[in-house]
Amino acid sequence: MEYEPGYSKTQIHFVTQPPEWLSLLDYRGQFRLILDLGAGGGRNSVFLRKLYPKANIVALDLSLTRCIFYHRIVDTGVVCGDSMMLPFAKNTFDMVVSTQVIEHVPDDCNFIKEINRILKPSGITIVSSVAKLRFGFYFYRNRYGEWVLDPTHVREYNSIRELTALFNGLFRVLKTNSDRFRFSPARFIYRLFSRIRLIKKPDPEIFDRTKLGKFLEKCVMPIPRYRRITVIAKKNHN
Repeated sequence: MEYEPGYSKTQIHFVTQPPEWLSLLDYRGQFRLILDLGAGGGRNSVFLRKLYPKANIVALDLSLTRCIFYHRIVDTGVVCGDSMMLPFAKNTFDMVVSTQVIEHVPDDCNFIKEINRILKPSGITIVSSVAKLRFGFYFYRNRYGEWVLDPTHVREYNSIRELTALFNGLFRVLKTNSDRFRFSPARFIYRLFSRIRLIKKPDPEIFDRTKLGKFLEKCVMPIPRYRRITVIAKKNHN
C-alpha cells in the first residue's frame, strides 16, 4: 500500500516545531492508549510522548514510505493502514490525534465516524485542518485544478464551523482554535532540494541541530487568507 510515493519521499514532515494542539490541550486525563492517525513523520508522537510518558502510542499512516520515516524518529508501533477503514476494534483508544490529514481523505464524514468507532466512551480526539477563506491563494493545484495549499488536498474548509459540523451527534466539542497558516522559506527550499535530489537523505530534524537552523525555521510569513483550524472533542456516550 502506498500513497503518492514520490510526494511522500520529498514532502518532508519536520518534527521540531510544537504541533498546533499543544497549547490548547489542558485536559489531563489518564490516557493509556493513544493513536497518532495519519502520523506522517512522527511530530505528534514526539510531543505526545513528552506529554504522556506512560501512555502507549500507536501510529498509523497510509504511506509505507512515511511509516519507514516515522520509525526512524519514533521508536513505537506503526501500522500502514487506511483511515477510511481503521484496523482497530471498537472502543480501543483513549485519545486519537490527527493533524492536517482530514483534508486529504476521500470522505471526511466517514473519517470522523471511524475515529468515533475506535475511541472509548468519553475518549478525546484532536483534529486539525486548513481553512481557505475568500480570496485565499497558494501556488499549488490539486487534482481538480483548484489552487490549494497542498497539491494532495481533496478539500479545504471555508471555516472552523464547517469542520466542527462533522462532529455533530458523535462528539461534544470542547475547544476550537483558528490561527494563521505560515510559510517557511527555509523548509520550502529544503523540500525543493530534496525533490530535485540535491538532498538524498532528508533529515526531519535538520532545523533543530544548529542555532542557524533554529533561527531559519522561525523566519516565517503568513499565507494570505489561509487559516489553521483545530478541534478538540469528547466522544458522546452511546
